[in-house]
Amino acid sequence: MFDAIKASASMPLLSKINWLDGKPYLDGSIGNSIPYQRALEQGYDKIVIVATRDKSYVRPENTLRINEAAKVAYRKYPKFVDNFIHRPDRYNKMLEDIRQLEKNKKVFVLRPEYPVDVGYTEDNQHKLDSLYDNGIKVVRFNETKMMNYLHS
Repeated sequence: MFDAIKASASMPLLSKINWLDGKPYLDGSIGNSIPYQRALEQGYDKIVIVATRDKSYVRPENTLRINEAAKVAYRKYPKFVDNFIHRPDRYNKMLEDIRQLEKNKKVFVLRPEYPVDVGYTEDNQHKLDSLYDNGIKVVRFNETKMMNYLHS
């Protein structure tokens, strides 16, 4: 189990490729950042999404330098490189879809109210504690709404 957790937490260009059962793994969100579609495909009609960014967030495009580094580092894995390069577009499309699904009451989204000021490799304990506390507040504030959604 530890190897699976380590593989799922390995960040492209920052972590080594992790091997599990003879297969290479990097961060799974490159392939599917927000897997809500799987729940829809399986027929679930009550889906709660826990978002890590506020409603206004738009994922920026990768820089040319980052894309070129990925092409070099993962040249043996062209499908991974393609997914890496096109992730921002796919991610932003998912956010649009989620906003529409939320508007139509097909999903319930818990998300920070304000832009998050925590990086992927954040080590500032105060920022991390503040984000955690904000998450607790968001859940408490939305608990009744979420329960009403789940029981409607």
